[in-house]
Amino acid sequence: MGDELKDGLLSVKRAAAYLGISTQTLYRRHPEIPRIRIGARVLFQRGDLDLYINQHRSAKAVAQ
Repeated sequence: MGDELKDGLLSVKRAAAYLGISTQTLYRRHPEIPRIRIGARVLFQRGDLDLYINQHRSAKAVAQ
């Protein structure tokens, strides 16, 4: 199965790439990002990643 699934679900590898961080950083430093566990697979919704990005924008980045 590919890294991107139906309904905007992303694998850990794809979610980390989307955020521009490593998979280890995603697991260890960002546990507040909601994740879905299906068996041994961990998936992220693209919408949750977008929300996380928007919530962590700096005022300087928004002004530009």
